[in-house]
Amino acid sequence: MNFSLNFQKRKTAFWVILLIVPTIAVWVILKFQFPVIKNLPYWFWVKGWQNTSLVTALIVPLSLLSLAFTLLQSKLKAFLKITGFIAMGAAMQFSFAFSTGEGINGLRKRIVETGHAGLATQATSLDMSQMLLNYESLAKENKLNTFALTKPPGTLLFYMLNEKVANAGSSKPPEARLETLRDFASYFWPFLSFFVLIPLFFFTRNIANATIALQACFLCLFVPSAILITLHTDGVLFPTMFLIPPALLSISYSKKLLWLSGIAGLFALLAVFCSFGLIFVIPFSLAIIFAMEFNSGKEFSIKNIIIHCGIFLGGLI
Repeated sequence: MNFSLNFQKRKTAFWVILLIVPTIAVWVILKFQFPVIKNLPYWFWVKGWQNTSLVTALIVPLSLLSLAFTLLQSKLKAFLKITGFIAMGAAMQFSFAFSTGEGINGLRKRIVETGHAGLATQATSLDMSQMLLNYESLAKENKLNTFALTKPPGTLLFYMLNEKVANAGSSKPPEARLETLRDFASYFWPFLSFFVLIPLFFFTRNIANATIALQACFLCLFVPSAILITLHTDGVLFPTMFLIPPALLSISYSKKLLWLSGIAGLFALLAVFCSFGLIFVIPFSLAIIFAMEFNSGKEFSIKNIIIHCGIFLGGLI
């Protein structure tokens, strides 16, 4: 018993140290401006300070996190808890943007001034079908945005689909359509960024349990990039696309719905179609199949693994 308690204390201390020490180290580097981070290979972010409101930059997010913790401890259904987490995550994005004193423009400028803003511009100036059919030739002719040149067509297609939704039934000129797209993204994408909690919940519930799944969703609200890197597909779309295939596979395995493994493969293909970096969803998903079989509590079956992997790869191809 004493050994078990001592082990648990050591385990807790290990995780506390693992979390606190790197955090303090980063703050020391930033405070004393040690040239550590900026000397990392390919690092391009520039440190800067902004005049921000203490209330909207700190007090509001902390209040929202406290409310989220209360929601986590409540007896509400999981669906309502996840919905609340999505709303609170979006509210924290808005609060950080508003802390600069620019209102919604503190968020909107991400799709107006940054490099990825060119993708929004092209979404209103290119024909969708022509873009999909002639993507390589457009790239060779330098008719695509710099960021589009480094990605498959799915990223630009995402902007185009949002533009179609934002300007549904409108016949406005491209400049006006672009402004509408920017407004639409500024208000809707903060919520879309936290849709990742939906596949995260189902994935974690199937490999663990519902309690741990909700805790994982709650902890996502503490991820700095989810709050600070806004209106970029890296945060809005890619995390969700990465988690959908393993979530579907976990459901397929636990509910014995083989056809879902094929759908998971299709979503893995769509993920790679959006970003080359998401290709790692394929080996990760295959590993999930092995893990689900290994932890099934039943006799290990190579046959089950082969069937699920085959259907998954069939959907991928």
